[in-house]
Amino acid sequence: MKKHLILFFAAFMALMVSCTGKNDVVKIGVVGPMTGAGAATVDYWVNGLNMAIDQINANENGTKYELVFEDCRSDAKEAVACYKRLELQGVQYVIAVGGQFAMAIAPLTKEQDMLYFTTSDYNDAVLNVTDRAFRAYPSAYTLAKTAAEYLYNDLNRKNVATIIINTVPNLIAGKAFAAHYETLGGKVVFSDTYDIGQFDFKDIVAKMSREDVDCVFYLGFGQSANAFTTQLYANPRFQDVVILGDVNMSTVDYLTSVENIPLDVYVADTKLSDEFESVYTEKFQMPSNSIASCASIIPFIIDEARKNVENKSDLNAQLNYIRGRKFSSPVGAIEFDTTGNVQLPMQVYKVK
Repeated sequence: MKKHLILFFAAFMALMVSCTGKNDVVKIGVVGPMTGAGAATVDYWVNGLNMAIDQINANENGTKYELVFEDCRSDAKEAVACYKRLELQGVQYVIAVGGQFAMAIAPLTKEQDMLYFTTSDYNDAVLNVTDRAFRAYPSAYTLAKTAAEYLYNDLNRKNVATIIINTVPNLIAGKAFAAHYETLGGKVVFSDTYDIGQFDFKDIVAKMSREDVDCVFYLGFGQSANAFTTQLYANPRFQDVVILGDVNMSTVDYLTSVENIPLDVYVADTKLSDEFESVYTEKFQMPSNSIASCASIIPFIIDEARKNVENKSDLNAQLNYIRGRKFSSPVGAIEFDTTGNVQLPMQVYKVK
C-alpha cells in the first residue's frame, strides 16, 4: 500500500510540474517581413525582441516567455494569414512590425481577447482601428520636428528636397516635415516619391538638379538608400549637399558601400540610453536604432503589466494598466498616452 501511495504521489507531482511548466510559458506572436522587399530591417527587430526575451527570462522565477515568429513575406494579405495562424495557437499577445502590416491586422484584433502591439513606423492611425492596440515607435510629428529643426537651425540649410518612399506612414512624416520646415522659414524646393524596391533614382536626381537644393530629407530603407546616395553624389551639382534621413537609412552596411562618397549624412533616431546601446552593440556587433529599441520595449511592457494585475490572464486589466502609464526600460524612460501611443524622444546622429 505504501509503495502504491509513493508511486501515486510521484506521478501526481510529475503531472503538476508538467502542467505548471505549460501554464508558465507565455507565447508572444510576432508578424513581420522576414523576407521580401520589406525585410531590410529584419535583423534589428528580431535582435531587439530576442534580447528583451533573454533578459526577462534570465530574471524570472517560473514564468518564461517565448516568441513565435510568422513571416508575412512583405505582403499585407499574408500578414492577415499570419495573424490567424497565431490565433489558432492560442497566442494572447501579438506584435506587428511595419505600418502596412499593422494596419492590415488591426481590424481583426478589435473583438479578440488579445493585446496588440506594433512598431508601426510613423503612423498612429492603427490606434483608431482597434482599442486593443499599443504603438511603440516615434510619431511622424516627432520625426518631422526633429529633422526640420536640425536641418534649419543646426546645419543652417534653407532649401530642401524631400524624397519619400511611397508608403502611408512615410508620406505622413514627409508632409509633416515639409510643413514644419516651412514654418521655420525654410523652403521645400523639390519633392518626389519612390516605390519599395526602387534602386534607380537617376530621373529624380536629374529633375532635382534644376532646383536650388542644399539639403535632402530622405525617407526609405535598405539598399534604396545606398542607391539614392550614390546616384546623388554622381551628379556634380550635389557633391556638397547634406542628407538627413530616418533611421531606416542605417539598416544596411551604409558606410562600407559609400565610403568613397564624402557627403554629410545624418539620421533621426530614437534617443537611446547608453546602457541599451552598449549592450546591443556588444551582443550583435552592430549599432542599435529605433527599430531594435522599440521592438525590445514591448516584452518588458507585457511582463510588467502581467506582474501588476491581480489575475495574469485578465488582458483587459493589463490593457488598462498600460494606458497612460510611465515605464522604465533598458531603452530609457517611456510613457504611453491614454490612446496607447508611446511618447519617445528623438535626436539626430551623424552617420558620415
